[in-house]
Amino acid sequence: MGKSAKTGWKWSYYEALIHWQNNQPELAKSLFNSCGTEPDFVPFYLAKAELFKDDSEIVRISLEAAYRLDSLFWRTGLRLTQFYGKEKELDKALTVASQNYKSHPKSFIIGLQYAQMLKLNGRYADALGTLSHLEMLPAEGDVNAHSLFRETNILYAFEQMKTGNWEKAVLSLQKAETWPENLFSGEPYFPDNRVTQFLAAYCYEKLKDKSQADKSFAYLKSYKNPDGWTSPLGNLLTKLAVEGEMNYKTITEALLKESANDRDKDLLTEFLTFL
Repeated sequence: MGKSAKTGWKWSYYEALIHWQNNQPELAKSLFNSCGTEPDFVPFYLAKAELFKDDSEIVRISLEAAYRLDSLFWRTGLRLTQFYGKEKELDKALTVASQNYKSHPKSFIIGLQYAQMLKLNGRYADALGTLSHLEMLPAEGDVNAHSLFRETNILYAFEQMKTGNWEKAVLSLQKAETWPENLFSGEPYFPDNRVTQFLAAYCYEKLKDKSQADKSFAYLKSYKNPDGWTSPLGNLLTKLAVEGEMNYKTITEALLKESANDRDKDLLTEFLTFL
């Protein structure tokens, strides 16, 4: 008689789950490893990737095995894309995310991840096009839809700045300040657009439109949010504007010095390369 039920991989797998549930991860890991590559069950490899989440090589092998078994299952594509993105293997992440989106075009979770991978690969226009077709609902996810929309528009504006398309850059910055209904993000009463207004002022200066540049700086000086939290970076931007500082490089360097964990630090670092 062949391998008994007790010694088969399924028995070890279920036993491992019990040990894992009872806070015995080392026993669970040993049992998972004892199964080798025999399992042909996607949840086995997804579970193994989670159990061994601190070992990137085991996570890679497990998620790639799950994907080979069923590349059309949305969760395998989602998890493998997340892994490749975390490992900075952005071309692989985009390939898997693209296939997953083609297989599940109505899933806003997958569409959002695909847009994120497009952005990380520098395909800003494509990312914005994907976001425009999504219909978001409240749901769990590791990507904030509006933050992605805002950041992608700013990066697209930078792309236009590099080629001197200042008008298009301004348009992208204006779009970054909007709150599309399809992304299910309600506009706050006092949205903080100080960074985008600062970047727009620079574009207006390049367009020799002093009046519009002054309006942007007036926004920086007058912005207040009596209803709640404001960003330290934005507050410093207002302070510098009120003090009369108008040099974009000086302002940007001061912001970067004081904005260790701000959401716009990487964007301002990129902006500094233009100055």
